[in-house]
Amino acid sequence: MADADLDALADELYALPPDQFVDARAAVVEAAREAGHPSVAAALATMRKPTVTAFLANQVVRTAPDVVAGVIAVGPAMREATAAGDAAALRDLGRHRAALLADLVGRARSLATEHEVRFSATNQRELESTFSAAAVDERAAEALLTGRLTGPLESTGLGFDLGGLPPARPTAAAAPSAGGAAAEVAGRSRRPTAAEQRAAEREQAAEAERERALVEAEQALAEARLQDADAEAALAQAQEAFDAAQAAENDAAEALRAAKAAVSDARADLTAAKADSTATGRAVAAALAALERASRR
Repeated sequence: MADADLDALADELYALPPDQFVDARAAVVEAAREAGHPSVAAALATMRKPTVTAFLANQVVRTAPDVVAGVIAVGPAMREATAAGDAAALRDLGRHRAALLADLVGRARSLATEHEVRFSATNQRELESTFSAAAVDERAAEALLTGRLTGPLESTGLGFDLGGLPPARPTAAAAPSAGGAAAEVAGRSRRPTAAEQRAAEREQAAEAERERALVEAEQALAEARLQDADAEAALAQAQEAFDAAQAAENDAAEALRAAKAAVSDARADLTAAKADSTATGRAVAAALAALERASRR
């Protein structure tokens, strides 16, 4: 069984909702052992069950890779704008990234509904943290793009908690060269002081808080617009119903006026008919009386 087969099996496992993962992993591990591939079985057995947040992030990567790539691409652009001191570009890029993050979280919410997975406020915060981490850290981006996260990625000041990365493949250890050792020593000599590190951590924490507030504001605006649209639709429906009722009332009033007029006319006709009937009755009586007198003579 080749590495390609192992990758395909891993992709199938991480496409499953968390509540199906363990049973499916046990099945493929057993199948690999029975097929005589103990190394593949061992590799599959090490794959950890993803959290709900990780599962949703993995599915977003699979279904919306272009949007995920857009979020990741914003990171280098923001670093360049920061280095250039371009505050306007930073603001524009921040808004763009916030919009992309809101889009990704919205897609994750829809996927949760599709897979019948409960979506909580914690999932939303962890997804925002995961996609934000991928935007500013190459290792986090690489981990996210595998589509095999097992947990969320979270900013921790100068770095990221990458505990959600899939297991790394073993590689042969190489002895450091003299130049590499020198570079390592030079790198150690360039490490920031404790004060610089604390300042950087505070700045990054403040930036993360600003980004989160911006995302929340964007989402609140989107929800308010949806509610406003719903209210406008409800108002239009209510106005339409009111207009129809008013038209029906006007029609009924007109019909009532016409009916009253018809009753009045009928009453007048009836009165006239009664008068005519009385007059003709009298004429008949007079004629009979005249006939009787004539017959007596």
